[in-house]
Amino acid sequence: GLTRAGSINDSIITGTDLFTTLVTMLGARIPDDREIDGINAIPALTGRGAPARPILWALDSVSDLEFAMRLGNWKLLLDRERRPRELYNLVHDRLELLNVIEQNENVVRGLSQLFEGQMRSIEADPLRPK
Repeated sequence: GLTRAGSINDSIITGTDLFTTLVTMLGARIPDDREIDGINAIPALTGRGAPARPILWALDSVSDLEFAMRLGNWKLLLDRERRPRELYNLVHDRLELLNVIEQNENVVRGLSQLFEGQMRSIEADPLRPK
């Protein structure tokens, strides 16, 4: 599967979590008129861990690998045309030396679907600058 308990993704928090965390700490209401990127990171900061969730980022790269999709122990790198190119199991290969894309078609398919769904959501965001 893509995730499992005890994965190394258990307590990953990102900059997008800052807004949600601060709003929660202040006791304010998180806006519900649009999707908010980020989670309340207080559980992760207090040692209870954060929920496993997909993390997508864009890389301005000379290597042609422009996107990364991470979920649990898996990290998928995609090229400018959004084609999967490299896959790493970060539990067994923290340095990302062994590309295991050929041996894990189901993982690649699942991460690719998550990636495309998130990209569609980003591209359809009415508040996204043109």
